[in-house]
Amino acid sequence: MSLRALRTFLLPIGLVAGACLGLSCRRQPAAPAPPVVTTKTGVEMVLLPGGWFEMGSEAGKPDERPVRRVWVDAFLIDRREVRQKQLRRLQIPDPSHFKDPNRPVEHITFFDAVEYCNERSAAEGLRPGYKTDPAAGTWTCDFDADGYRLPTEAEWEYACRAGTTTDRCFGPAHELARHAWFADNSGKTTHPVGGKAPNGWGLYDMYGNVAEWCGDFYDPNAYRTAPERNPRGPASGRLVVIRGGGWDARPDRCRSAARAGENPRFHDACFALDTIGFRCVRKAPAAPPPH
Repeated sequence: MSLRALRTFLLPIGLVAGACLGLSCRRQPAAPAPPVVTTKTGVEMVLLPGGWFEMGSEAGKPDERPVRRVWVDAFLIDRREVRQKQLRRLQIPDPSHFKDPNRPVEHITFFDAVEYCNERSAAEGLRPGYKTDPAAGTWTCDFDADGYRLPTEAEWEYACRAGTTTDRCFGPAHELARHAWFADNSGKTTHPVGGKAPNGWGLYDMYGNVAEWCGDFYDPNAYRTAPERNPRGPASGRLVVIRGGGWDARPDRCRSAARAGENPRFHDACFALDTIGFRCVRKAPAAPPPH
């Protein structure tokens, strides 16, 4: 799909999504499915409209409260977790433990995930999403860039929920095995991405296979102080947010609002985990002005 076509989709989808969320989507006609686009490097992404959603869970753990109404701007998100063959296509060494071109990348440090975002941006002629200092293991995210980056925690949950307000976008817990590879069915390993049912916005493996790095530092009290529009994590911290359950996760971790923090391990891949991978996001093309 061309950028012109994307812009044509963006405005009406945003209006429908906003109206649907305002009415709790009860007995309303289904909103159009967000468009899927294929990038220059051959990766499918879903264009999500900007909108409001209820972030967090009052029935969840303390770091998921209070529930707050949050807005996120429109963005593109990978339809699937980054696969091992995507690293090889960019001539990046694959650190994964469970080798298979179509399985998700894992055993990757946060900093190496950031570097992948920049390499992918360069391959497509986009402005990198990060300024990095590999020697110091530090990074700065440029949210104005058109290149790739890791999702904010709010963007990740918005994408995972796909317009729903329940613990899981598909409803009851007994349906989890249809949507996720987790502790009960994974056989203690990852699986090729996209093998389970997607959520309502066409995104795969949001609840299992591997947990996913987000771009925010983790703060258990972040919900109490973050702004309501495009919230981002604190400026610094010891841990970085991970979202979604992995192949080792119990069902309680496989929920839309479940949060966790993990050491980004800037330098030493030997201590990385084979339960954590990632997917990328980037800014949506600008919507045309209304006529």
